[in-house]
Amino acid sequence: VGADGDGRDITFNFNSITNPPDGDDSNDYFYIDLELVVLDVPSVVGFGGSPSELKNRARVLSLGSQRKANWSRNVTATVTEPHLLLGKTILESGLEGGDRFTVQLSVSNTGDANAYDVILEDFIPGASFKTNQILFAENLPAGWTASLAPVPANEDVDTTVRIVSDSGVALEPGEALSFEFSLPVDDAIEVASSIVNTANLIQVTSLDSSLPHPDGIEERDSGGATASDDIVMANANLGFSFVSSSESDTSDMDGLPALTIGERARVRVDVDLPDGTFVNPTLILELPDGIDFVGSNFSDGMAYSGLGYDGFYGSMGAQASASFSGVVDGDPTPDE
Repeated sequence: VGADGDGRDITFNFNSITNPPDGDDSNDYFYIDLELVVLDVPSVVGFGGSPSELKNRARVLSLGSQRKANWSRNVTATVTEPHLLLGKTILESGLEGGDRFTVQLSVSNTGDANAYDVILEDFIPGASFKTNQILFAENLPAGWTASLAPVPANEDVDTTVRIVSDSGVALEPGEALSFEFSLPVDDAIEVASSIVNTANLIQVTSLDSSLPHPDGIEERDSGGATASDDIVMANANLGFSFVSSSESDTSDMDGLPALTIGERARVRVDVDLPDGTFVNPTLILELPDGIDFVGSNFSDGMAYSGLGYDGFYGSMGAQASASFSGVVDGDPTPDE
């Protein structure tokens, strides 16, 4: 480590050099070619507000007279490096079982140097998505390749979407690209669920791998960025309507009519189910103070006044049962 710099001093020792007069006005000279490399060390920074300024200079010292010659001029190298931002967007929401949706990945170079050998990965779990039906957009940017690893033979096999820049292809400073692929959710996807899906920037380097480089050169791998978005499934929609009352058989009215004290009203709750699996659903009817529950005939599942199946062709688990919470007048039980 040299005393006049913050890095390494390279010293060349020569035997005495005699340069006799040759009768011309030009000084004789010799030169030395050196190959230097910018190191991947924490002190060297190429992105941000204060990139490293690496100053280089030379001097000649005559040991015989201990006299120091003038310094050469400074040759300063400003360090640059790529810096990639990763983005991810799910273009559709409110998905039902079997629906196809589109994933958009974006990558942009906000640094000051070309980015090479970029690798993006997006893990797709087979438990939630039909991985053997993944389709890549036809307009993939030139010089980039998309693939699956592994290629799933069945729809429930885990796989990873890999998007890779070809050898020698640069993502230039200020350049931004987007990639799209689509796939269906599983037929039995959970209704009203939300799945966080994360893409990863696995690798990005600053040297063009298509060019020759000396063995042992360490380049900086600036990977590690992530981007996530939620894959949101559809929820059930509820309808609440008045059917009739003990004093009137009027139906299809918006809201409840004027009811007198002691009058009973029949209401209907419709649950509009999206395709998928509704896991252990709970239906809660919130009644105001002054209205109480008197019966719904839950013991007869197919009865009009109980649990109806109009237009429903799926499978349903155990029969519904009623329970109560909150402050009520009297003490009704589920049997009532």
